[in-house]
Amino acid sequence: MSPEAARHLHLDPVGGIAGDMFAAALLDLAPDFDPTTLLEAIGLPDTMRVRREPTTERGFAGSRLAITGKAPPPAVGATELLRLVGASRLPTQVRTRTLDMLERLAVAEAEVHGLTVAEVHFHELASWDTLIDLSLAAGLVETLGISSSSIGPLPLGGGTVASAHGALPVPAPATAKLLRGFRFIDDGVTGERVTPTGAAILAHLEPGPTVPESATLLATGAGFGTRRLPDRANQLRAMLFMPLADAAHADRVALIRFEIDDQTGEDLAIGLDRIRASNGVLDIVAWPVFGKKGRIASAVQVLAEPAALSRTIDACFSQTTTIGLRHELVLRSLLERAATLVEGLPAKDVVRPGGQRTRKIEADALAGRVNDAREREGLRQRLQKIESR
Repeated sequence: MSPEAARHLHLDPVGGIAGDMFAAALLDLAPDFDPTTLLEAIGLPDTMRVRREPTTERGFAGSRLAITGKAPPPAVGATELLRLVGASRLPTQVRTRTLDMLERLAVAEAEVHGLTVAEVHFHELASWDTLIDLSLAAGLVETLGISSSSIGPLPLGGGTVASAHGALPVPAPATAKLLRGFRFIDDGVTGERVTPTGAAILAHLEPGPTVPESATLLATGAGFGTRRLPDRANQLRAMLFMPLADAAHADRVALIRFEIDDQTGEDLAIGLDRIRASNGVLDIVAWPVFGKKGRIASAVQVLAEPAALSRTIDACFSQTTTIGLRHELVLRSLLERAATLVEGLPAKDVVRPGGQRTRKIEADALAGRVNDAREREGLRQRLQKIESR
């Protein structure tokens, strides 16, 4: 499937999510995708074969990832696995995604066991199955043109799972690290419902909670796991959406608000700059207000990408003295815009209602070109003028 535009993936973890379930669900969306060439690029041994296996479970049709054959583990240490993928012949974007998933797994394991990444040994994950799951996930995300994603609440599971370190609680400690900020539900079915590889894929995708406001459903797929659940199909449903043309101008953003009356202006400025620099933060503003007991306070408002809401909240708590904040997802309307260069200076061209086009020269670039205020204004007016067509 060769996408003509960015697409949105929504996941329903009815049975849970594992690396092979995610790969199978996306293979179900792209049944013509042949994993052979992709897996040869990571050096998959000739003794192993991987294919999509159409199957049904509890009356539902979907796919299962079938891996046949055996081979010695490619590596045990996290560093060696990362080096193997980095030196592979995977396409650049696929290699980058696969490395990110592996690195997230390694960092989570290191934090859980109090080690450095160089000291991490994957044990149960040190197999070709892990590399197959993650590289296929990365390759299918690229092939399907997925640029955004969302997911329903994850099943919590329960009980313990066996490991080289003994019995571990479910979700396993590294899995729980990777899934910080995700929504969970207890649906009454125990066992491991989200595996470390499934968690690494989700941590990489950073899905939001909802589908875009306006989107067309293109296809649905289902990926089945190997475990049988007592009262439901062990499936991960995948829904592929094409955002409508108008949806490029309307989306959702996370809005965070709080007030500060016990932090110095100097330190608050430093904190706000660090929040602004956080990945996924779109904008941040602050203004003076009168708080309780007539105190002068600062009201703060942060806009962030929905997928970055959890870590942005953490940044607000760590960089300011606030002990409470308000947050919500709100609709945002955007005008069509395009980045351009005008006489070497970066600018944004915007199409306003009725078709009128306006231009804004970046102020920092203008300041670097001209020192005098009157000259800057003259240059701004000249460069921002758009000739009518």
